[in-house]
Order: sequence, then C-alpha cells, then structure tokens
Amino acid sequence: MSELSHSDRLHQAIADLQIKRQEQAELITEQFQYLREQLQPANLVKRVVSDVFASPDIRTGIVDYAIGVTSGMIAKKVVEGSSPNIVNQLVGNAVQMIVTREVSQHPDAIKNFGKNLLQRLF
Repeated sequence: MSELSHSDRLHQAIADLQIKRQEQAELITEQFQYLREQLQPANLVKRVVSDVFASPDIRTGIVDYAIGVTSGMIAKKVVEGSSPNIVNQLVGNAVQMIVTREVSQHPDAIKNFGKNLLQRLF
C-alpha cells in the first residue's frame, strides 16, 4: 500500500510540474509578445517623442527656437521684399541670421512683446 502511495505522489508531482511548466510557458510567451510590441520602431519613436515633450525645459527650448527662426524668416522677407537683387538677398540672409540669434538668446522679451501686442489688439 505504501508503494502505491509513493507512486501516486510521484504522478501527482509530475502533473503539478507539467501544469507549472505550462503556466510558465504562457507567461514567457506573453512577456515576449509585450517586449516585441514595445520594441517596434513606431512605438520607440512615440515613447521618445512623448518623453521629450513631457519635459518642460525641452518644450520651452523648442518653442524659443521656433520663435527665433520664424522671426528671422519674417525679418529676411521684410528686408528682401520681392526684389531679385543679389545685394538685397545677401543683406536679407545676414538680417535673418542676426534676428534669429538675438531672438533665440532673448525669447522672454519677444514673448512679452507678443503678449502685450495681442492684448492691445484684442
């Protein structure tokens, strides 16, 4: 009777180990699918972009740079006008570089000026 008991316990232990193995295999499969999804290039780019824009310092830097570039392009257009003259184009490029640099270095003054201008208009 003791022999049967050992045999039954052995079969039960084997069955328990097979169930445990199956559960672990399913868990590994789920983890692999999750990892594969996370490592897709589109998801990596989304995560990096969301992390970049979540940082207020980086977001402010991007806005300041965009304001500087836009101001420089507007200044260039004002200086150049519609003239195809090479001198006007050279002066326009120089003005664009100077305005872009100055606005990028002092974005708060430009933002305050823009806010005041909008408040006066509206």
